[in-house]
Amino acid sequence: MRQYGRIDSTRNPHVARDEFRLLELLRTAGLAVPEPMAFDDTASVVPAHILVTGFVQGTTEIKRPDVPRAVADLAAFLLEVHQRVQRTTATTFLPRKVNLSEWPGTPDDTLSESMIRRVLDPHWPPPLNDPCIVHGDVGPGNLLWRGNQLAAVIDWEDAGISDPLLDVGNARLELLFAFGSEVMDIFTEAYRVRSERDFSALPLWDLYAALRPAGRLHTWGLQPEAEQRMRTRHRSFVEQAHAHFH
Repeated sequence: MRQYGRIDSTRNPHVARDEFRLLELLRTAGLAVPEPMAFDDTASVVPAHILVTGFVQGTTEIKRPDVPRAVADLAAFLLEVHQRVQRTTATTFLPRKVNLSEWPGTPDDTLSESMIRRVLDPHWPPPLNDPCIVHGDVGPGNLLWRGNQLAAVIDWEDAGISDPLLDVGNARLELLFAFGSEVMDIFTEAYRVRSERDFSALPLWDLYAALRPAGRLHTWGLQPEAEQRMRTRHRSFVEQAHAHFH
């Protein structure tokens, strides 16, 4: 049973229903996601919105030698979602995810937020690939592995309709945080070589992804060494994307 927090439930009062419907669609397409079994958006069962799914045997941990194959499998999974699952009348409940958040009163310039926003503002939205279903929060914490096989991709509450590069940019940053630049590049190339989409706007979607931890990284409860490592990797990620706009 999954219990949604106040932020998710306020943002979307039907978050449990919508994730249930999307999981039904993805399961019908043969994708590795949990089986949806029940939901309650009324807070009548427990004082929160809940989703019940089938149990998936797996772990978010993966052995380092298996990581290159694992991220190639992740790329293949995302390609299936982005290129094979069709947008139909059954997906109209999914929100469009192309808008930039508003400038905060105090940008987090420890993570280059002002600079990122100054680059994105005149270029947003970028020319879009054909919009498709996106997960919206692709990262190691939402991947379950059984050995070196992808058992399921979980936590679809941030899903929507957008450019597939939204997922690619998010995954690139999360893989960089977790494993480093070499693994990030393996994933990117595994996706790119089989993709039918235009990658020219990827630096913009990378910067879009880089905004996600701004103002929040210090709240993630990381050990000081881990937080500093993520900040260093975030800086290199932003600099690489920003170099395209000099």
